[in-house]
Amino acid sequence: MIVIYNVGKNHINNIVLIQGDFWQSLDNSLRIIYFQKVRDFGKLLSEV
Repeated sequence: MIVIYNVGKNHINNIVLIQGDFWQSLDNSLRIIYFQKVRDFGKLLSEV
């Protein structure tokens, strides 16, 4: 999974790669918390 989100006023795209094994180890509540933390850093543009 690749999460692309926009950070700051300079509109610099940052890409975070989440390995499948790590993602599978999280339950649904932790996944929701993870994405909330990602959104704290910028607007989530797309999820591939």
